[in-house]
Amino acid sequence: MADWYVYHSAETMDHRYGNPEKNHVFSTSMKKKLCLNDNIWIIEGLGESPKKFYLAAHFTYQETEYPPFPSPYMGGKYADFKVMYAGQGDSYESKYKLTFADHPWFEQLHKGYITKQKFFNDISSLKDVVSGLNKLTKPLTHKTS
Repeated sequence: MADWYVYHSAETMDHRYGNPEKNHVFSTSMKKKLCLNDNIWIIEGLGESPKKFYLAAHFTYQETEYPPFPSPYMGGKYADFKVMYAGQGDSYESKYKLTFADHPWFEQLHKGYITKQKFFNDISSLKDVVSGLNKLTKPLTHKTS
């Protein structure tokens, strides 16, 4: 099982990622080597420089769709996409703000991927980043005796 990072620009897409009925991401390339049950982490950039970053969603890849995509993902900005990867998971909207100070592992993702415009990549080898994302979404529960 691999972990994939996808960047969602609220400005480029003219909307925030939000809370869709089924989590999904789009790709302009069909060369991605996704396998069923891979984890997909969606990082959202919001605003002008300096941008604010959020963990927008996390889901398990379970299905693939090809154009024409279902409504409301037709035409306009969606015309260049060749594939949609979808699955069940969680959407977080603005719950998890990502800053270097609060999440030191985010700096590695930001410098290596976001600033280099690598918007859909396998991050399985970035153990600190994957661990940080998992810890963020699955906080430790404290047992009481």
